[in-house]
Amino acid sequence: MNLKEVLGRAQWSTITAAELDEVVGRISRGGSGDLHTLLHILGRAGSSRYRTLMEEYLRYSKDPPIAALALKVLFRWWGLADNYRNEVISSLQGFDWDPDEYVKLQAISLAGEYLRNHQNREMLDIIYRIFADNAERPLMRSAAYCALCRAHGAEWRDLPPASRVMDLATEVNHQLVARIEQYLRESSG
Repeated sequence: MNLKEVLGRAQWSTITAAELDEVVGRISRGGSGDLHTLLHILGRAGSSRYRTLMEEYLRYSKDPPIAALALKVLFRWWGLADNYRNEVISSLQGFDWDPDEYVKLQAISLAGEYLRNHQNREMLDIIYRIFADNAERPLMRSAAYCALCRAHGAEWRDLPPASRVMDLATEVNHQLVARIEQYLRESSG
């Protein structure tokens, strides 16, 4: 099986049932081949009936990008956000086994998208604290700022590209930040 070709088709949900069965089988046997690609195929072409299998990779310390992908699949692609809200909140704190913070970065992005249509003060507060914390890596602070903007209705085209770290001294909408700070103050206890 050519995984890259199958992944290309999986993004449009045009793989066969036999191909999906083979992908599931390979993942179940430990992902012989490229586990990340196999999970990506399952995430795109599968459904929440494979939820238990995907959950096995949520805390996959051997390869944090795989854990980040599993979180994205379950939370966003399969529409199970309400079931994994606490997992995203936990992931926003980061994990010792993820020193490059792949899972945390994914959680920031997922939280920003979630907050566009849902209210969750705890999630918003954590993202704001990441943004406001000068001890955080600039990449994390930039991602948190973009998540705050997305949560408040900004379109991707209006935000700096994710491929670069923002200049937080000049590219921040301070009125937006002030509104978020006011909301967090007014909604606390």
